[in-house]
Amino acid sequence: MGIQHLPGKLMDKEVLQRAILRVESLGKISDSPDFLQRTFLSKADRAAASCVMGWMDELGMEMAHDAGGTVRGVLAGKFPAAKALLIGSHLDTVIDAGKYDGALGIICAVAALEQLRTEAVELDYPVHVLGFSDEEGVRFQSTYLGSAGVVGGLDAGMLSVRDEEGMTLGKVLEIEGWHEGAEIFSYDESSSAGYMELHIEQGRVLENAGEAVAIVSGIAGQARVRIAVEGLADHAGTTPMDLRKDALAGAAEMILSVERIAKERSGLVGTVGMIKVRPGASNAIPQTADFTLDMRQPDDAALSDSLDFLRNEMEDICARRGLVMKWEMVQINAAVPCDAGMIEALLESAERVTGKRRLMGSGAGHDGVMMSRTMPIGMIFIRCRAGLSHHPDEYAEPDDIATGIEDEAVIDAFRKSNPHGKAASVTEGMRQWFSSRPVEAELSAIRIAMELAGGTGAKLHVVHVTHPDCLALISEGKSSGVDVTAETCPHYLLLNAEHGALIGPNAKCAPSLRDEEAVAGMWESLDLVDTIGSDHSPSPPGMKSGDDVFAMWGGIAGCQHGVELVCDKAIARGVSLRDFASRWRANVFARFGVKGAGIEVGKDADFFILEKKPGKIAKAELLQRHPLSPYVGMEREWRVAGTWLRGRKVGDETRGRFLRPDA
Repeated sequence: MGIQHLPGKLMDKEVLQRAILRVESLGKISDSPDFLQRTFLSKADRAAASCVMGWMDELGMEMAHDAGGTVRGVLAGKFPAAKALLIGSHLDTVIDAGKYDGALGIICAVAALEQLRTEAVELDYPVHVLGFSDEEGVRFQSTYLGSAGVVGGLDAGMLSVRDEEGMTLGKVLEIEGWHEGAEIFSYDESSSAGYMELHIEQGRVLENAGEAVAIVSGIAGQARVRIAVEGLADHAGTTPMDLRKDALAGAAEMILSVERIAKERSGLVGTVGMIKVRPGASNAIPQTADFTLDMRQPDDAALSDSLDFLRNEMEDICARRGLVMKWEMVQINAAVPCDAGMIEALLESAERVTGKRRLMGSGAGHDGVMMSRTMPIGMIFIRCRAGLSHHPDEYAEPDDIATGIEDEAVIDAFRKSNPHGKAASVTEGMRQWFSSRPVEAELSAIRIAMELAGGTGAKLHVVHVTHPDCLALISEGKSSGVDVTAETCPHYLLLNAEHGALIGPNAKCAPSLRDEEAVAGMWESLDLVDTIGSDHSPSPPGMKSGDDVFAMWGGIAGCQHGVELVCDKAIARGVSLRDFASRWRANVFARFGVKGAGIEVGKDADFFILEKKPGKIAKAELLQRHPLSPYVGMEREWRVAGTWLRGRKVGDETRGRFLRPDA
């Protein structure tokens, strides 16, 4: 989702042509030779996923897939630790499908990033493109399996749903899952800025209005039900009509009641898309009739009432006909509103591209339903010919596709007003937090403390020094006879305030992060630093979420990774590691004669060894609470090869923790 695209530039013709050719390419990948069909974890689904990963690779993205077949490409941006913006759609299709449903959203996401590359635009934050393995729910009659897998939605209930062969989803994942090279990737409130999806409208509103795009206000609630009707099989020629218990005749009356009730109720649509009859012989009265029911309505309470009303009517039909009905709720999803900030940014983008602003609801379900569990969502609809979808004749004009890509690549307003999916509150709140703790306050506190220390002869150790002016003041105190030492933390040598604002609450600390000039000044004044302390363990994720930055817990998780990054930067700046190491090993507690304190030989680390091994800091390296670290995604040339405690090397399984004797 290119947020810094230059509005008014024409869509690059090569980018658009590639996108159109990719639609055709994916349209040829099918499980059936006669029509387009890709279902969950099928050969075609896997082949389509591999094809998309190839396109991601061409763009220079870091690629991954999970065991469920969902694929991901990551473009790191200038600040890899900032919350990622997600864009995606689904790879699977219905039976006898069109080429555009789902696939176009993934293709346009890649194309939007390609468009930005042609303009030499580098984003400040990471973008993750996702291709979900299942949205349609054809195999299990349970939708959104792919997106559910990345937001913690595959609970015991979903894993127990069965396909036509009677296999549970859990068993299918175990036996058929794409395990080779699979990674686990998941998103929560602390890691995701928002999810955005481009999709064909699957209706006629835009075509009737003569408009190319619309922005989605929300997704209607949806329920999927399996209904089993049981009667009595008997001879078709010898059983009188008034003595029959015909399951199919009862099901037919029930299906007509779906149509009638849906027409009577505002906003309600109901569909029976599949029915199976047994024994299925022309001369036998049907014993059973099993059918599916899909009902959707924009209002949750209204949908619940419609389902109850319909179920009661179906039970009355069965009772009158001497039939038995089983009603199984396979899945129900509440209506999902799109995020107000994302809607406005997308409307502004659409207006800049097309000159028009159109907002409309979605009767169709989309992966945003699942993604909304942990992040705000936004959607773009583009016009499709005759409103056709779930049909081989599904089609979108190249010009409309170009408009959709332009809309994805032009929403710079989104990042400015909504960088972390909470309108302007989180990033602006971080900026307010940083500005509420100015360096003048830090200088004043240091002056007062040194006056007290100088007047009483006490030893003074100043922690969390953030600014070279503060180091200079402490140095003046030393020169005047005050017994004072200075300590800083890795984050004051690695992060600046604007970087921290983009990262969000994971970079909240006190005193505040300073500007880039101050960070550079800290390195230039390094000879005035006596100790570099460890970063601090953060709060649990739940304490770093919400809109109110001032109410969130602070603390930055770093541990060995803070060591790695600071040493890495020291080496790059030509700082002597021998001199630098003296600041790591400085024992403040020994200076004050404190016994049994937490930072001493045998309770922290005796020594560590660095090795040159370029790479990025990954979440997998961070244990316990530490995936909240702002350092995730940062590049480093050197890594901690080993840490020793009391003569024993600590294993890799403890990387990222505060090291303890019992680690």
